[in-house]
Amino acid sequence: MAVTVISVFCIAGCKKEPEQGRSSQESEAMAEYKAQAKAEITEENMEQELKKIEADIERETAGQR
Repeated sequence: MAVTVISVFCIAGCKKEPEQGRSSQESEAMAEYKAQAKAEITEENMEQELKKIEADIERETAGQR
């Protein structure tokens, strides 16, 4: 249950006002990314997708050390 709640918050994110310094191209890319994530991540595969994201973050941070 906790994983589901955390995943929903990660997927939905908090609603923030757009950053002033963000270009329209960056804003469009973020909108496309969110739309793609919303379409691909379902309740059934949420835990698997979260594990993929965590693994990606681990690989990226391991490369920066």
